[in-house]
Amino acid sequence: MIDTPICPLKVVTNLQEAVWDADIVVNGLPSTETREIFEEISKYWKERITVP
Repeated sequence: MIDTPICPLKVVTNLQEAVWDADIVVNGLPSTETREIFEEISKYWKERITVP
């Protein structure tokens, strides 16, 4: 995790870590990969105890 000067924004490189505690997820990948990324994100959201 990388702390940024804009708190409480955190930048992470691990998708599961990013999704686990996030209320908002920003996908910075090219649009051709968006569907695949959000399919993976949905798996992690289903594992969460709280609703995103």
